[in-house]
Amino acid sequence: MGTRTYAYLGIGSNMGDRFDNLQRAVTSINERLGEVVECSRVYDTEPQGFKSDNRFLNAVIKIIPKVSPGIMLKEIKDIETKAGRKQRKAGEGYQDRCIDIDILLFGSRTHTSKSLTIPHEKIAERIFVLKPLVDIAPNLIVPGHDMTTIELLGMRHDFDSITPIDKKL
Repeated sequence: MGTRTYAYLGIGSNMGDRFDNLQRAVTSINERLGEVVECSRVYDTEPQGFKSDNRFLNAVIKIIPKVSPGIMLKEIKDIETKAGRKQRKAGEGYQDRCIDIDILLFGSRTHTSKSLTIPHEKIAERIFVLKPLVDIAPNLIVPGHDMTTIELLGMRHDFDSITPIDKKL
């Protein structure tokens, strides 16, 4: 019998009821993409890559995927759109959003196309991804980096930009 494949998804929100937005995303993911088997702590974080007065709530979830990465991306875009997210146009920078869902890892797969890169191309650069990912998978080796998530986190120096909150998904 083969080993089970898990996918790790990053979720974030900095508009409206941020926590409720995350909860709704987890419910939709569980219904449409695969069984949610674990959720990280939820973290309050500064926006990265753009200026905003709205802080983010971020988490990482582990799922047993029931669809391929390509189908997963299409479903994610639909979940985001139905939650009220406006998709940015080519050349537009980052902006506030009610929900953001990223495929971080999909088993040990690597994939690069115009619309999808696995593992996520910025996984090692984002404290708001690494810290919650370490919560649920500290010894997971990130393909292409040949390091564990906890080793990648140990290379970060921006821990003051992320704070755990007391609510759980």
